[in-house]
Amino acid sequence: MQQRLIQLFRERGINEIYVELSLSGEVETHGMTRPQVEQLADVIVQKWGERDVTLRYDDIYEQSPELADLVHTIVIARPGLFCGMQIDIPAGGAIPPDGRWIEEGIRHKLARYGGEEAVRDLTLIIRVAGFVDDDQVAAFQRAFCDANLPFAEIYINTPFHGTICLKAAQG
Repeated sequence: MQQRLIQLFRERGINEIYVELSLSGEVETHGMTRPQVEQLADVIVQKWGERDVTLRYDDIYEQSPELADLVHTIVIARPGLFCGMQIDIPAGGAIPPDGRWIEEGIRHKLARYGGEEAVRDLTLIIRVAGFVDDDQVAAFQRAFCDANLPFAEIYINTPFHGTICLKAAQG
């Protein structure tokens, strides 16, 4: 599905986009038909623009009740935040309550972007689809001080809690 969406975005003149999708269990198990993926691409292209957009179930339902039953959340980053095309479809599940999951996410991104030297001037924005709660953020903040964290700045953004700064830019 990701490759089909990327192809559809290119056909619609978009060459730089980040999208995160929360899918229904039905889609995770059986996928989507070609017309459903095309409809999803059309909804995303309509909303893609000058700012970040989060479409929740009700927003998607207004455009298409059928699509809302398949895709529960769509997060679209504003142009310029990402090079190229990226479609993320996170899998849900229980995460530890002690902030370990946040640390693992940061370490994963650190490895993906080339290590500590490569990321020292970058801002990391961690988007999650409601899997992280206040207790996990507080536990993470107690365990780590800014000096122990890579990246110039680190933020975590959830649909329920908004954006929380985990590491602010220094001076």
